[in-house]
Amino acid sequence: MGLADWTDFRAVVLSDVGRLATASSKNYLASGGATAGYMFEFGNIDIIPTIAIDMMYLNQGAYTESGGGGLGLSLNSQSQTSVRSFAGVIGQGSYTFNEGAFMPQLLAGWTHEFANDPITIDGSFESSPGSPFHLVGPTLDANKVVGGMSLGYVMRNWSAGFNYDAAASQGSLAQSATFSISSRF
Repeated sequence: MGLADWTDFRAVVLSDVGRLATASSKNYLASGGATAGYMFEFGNIDIIPTIAIDMMYLNQGAYTESGGGGLGLSLNSQSQTSVRSFAGVIGQGSYTFNEGAFMPQLLAGWTHEFANDPITIDGSFESSPGSPFHLVGPTLDANKVVGGMSLGYVMRNWSAGFNYDAAASQGSLAQSATFSISSRF
């Protein structure tokens, strides 16, 4: 759960005239989830069939700029909801090496989004108050095949890791990769 109170500043420059537009908005987020699974141990390898459900509600408060002249922007409040399920399997292990441990992990599964409404934005500019605009985001595919792999090494207070994730749906593939290094003091 979270609450944010934002104050934004935006510089507007037209020809030789400059203005500083300011705005504030209140936003809040609520989320939660549940996961269930069972771990099967095969020597150094754990196989974990898993099911999960996650829910999120995000409200972005109304946004109205002042001081921007005719380019002042106003956006209506908007809400986004996500209710997502996951079913898949995780394989992981731990292997001692020198004074630390390698920890590889593989994940494969399927996810379904139950609240699949596109994001919409309604607003207007101060210079045209009777001409609001309405933007509609794409409708995303409700079903995706997901996969990932990670390799981490932990030694005393230090850890390093590489993570790769992919999600595929009809005609699209989203991928991400990260590398991290951290220490505890």
